[in-house]
Amino acid sequence: MNTTEKIQTYLNDPKIVSVNTVDAHSDHKYFESLAEFSEGEMKLRQSLNGKWKIHYAQNTNQVLKDFYKTEFDETDLNFINVPGHLELQGFGSPQYVNTQYPWDGKEFLRPPQVPQESNAVASYVKHFTLNDALKDKKYLSHSKGLPLPSLYGSMVTL
Repeated sequence: MNTTEKIQTYLNDPKIVSVNTVDAHSDHKYFESLAEFSEGEMKLRQSLNGKWKIHYAQNTNQVLKDFYKTEFDETDLNFINVPGHLELQGFGSPQYVNTQYPWDGKEFLRPPQVPQESNAVASYVKHFTLNDALKDKKYLSHSKGLPLPSLYGSMVTL
């Protein structure tokens, strides 16, 4: 099963309420030494904020194939600032729901179906080098607002 099929499986199964989540835990600052604490620099945390490459598709059928491969030509991809909202950076439209869901009236759907034609997917690319302090250590990648992450084309699992 490819990534697109897995995503559709997750989206259509009402028993799945979260994927790849970590139990609640403390989100505090941590340091390896008192000297590091005094400097205020956490070497055990690396931010990936900044410019990311993005491809925005109207639905899973329009997702770029093989975009995660090293040899993929990224020159036609757009950019987004992270952190940031897609809709406020020119991708899709902001959704405010008061009484009607944004997909109402576009497709005939019954629970647990999800829209097939108008269900946007954003594919992101970010190249980075892991900080030396994190090498040879167990680390966790935290992506707020990214419900179904994949890495190199495979669903990320914990």
